[in-house]
Amino acid sequence: MKGDDYAPKTSIDSYNPFSYTIKGKEKVVNVYTDRSIYRPGQTVHVAMVAFKNKNNREINSLNKKQLTLRVADPNNSHVKDTTLVTDEYGTASFSFVIPTDRVNGNYRISVFIGKRCYSSETFRVEEYKIPTFSVELATMAKAEIVGDTILLPGYAKAFSGAKVTQAQVRYTVE
Repeated sequence: MKGDDYAPKTSIDSYNPFSYTIKGKEKVVNVYTDRSIYRPGQTVHVAMVAFKNKNNREINSLNKKQLTLRVADPNNSHVKDTTLVTDEYGTASFSFVIPTDRVNGNYRISVFIGKRCYSSETFRVEEYKIPTFSVELATMAKAEIVGDTILLPGYAKAFSGAKVTQAQVRYTVE
């Protein structure tokens, strides 16, 4: 082997158990979501890259290829089906809103070329709260000089309303 004339027999991102090999030609579709966890009602943005590995020596995009996508909930119930066509670089994308009337858990996006599944990706749907808190500081009694270090008493409240105890905060104004 010399130079750049060798391509390992794997997908660009990771091993894909849904890849299908015929006579040394392996079709691969990598699926990506913008996050790994969502809340019901949020929008999932999905991107795909489809390519073919010829005899482990040449990788070509699967351009103008029709992909069928199926999204299923944790009970394997239909959520969304759509058909896309890859662009000249073998990429395609779409977005969908997670239904609010479904169970939480692992959802699956499966990508088919014809009747064969070439890729599958999971993401989680959970009711979760983004941790937030607020901080209140006492009013300064006098004006301070630039460059001085000051100590202001205050408190922080967690999103639940409980006080955050024994937290130290350092803040620099430049």
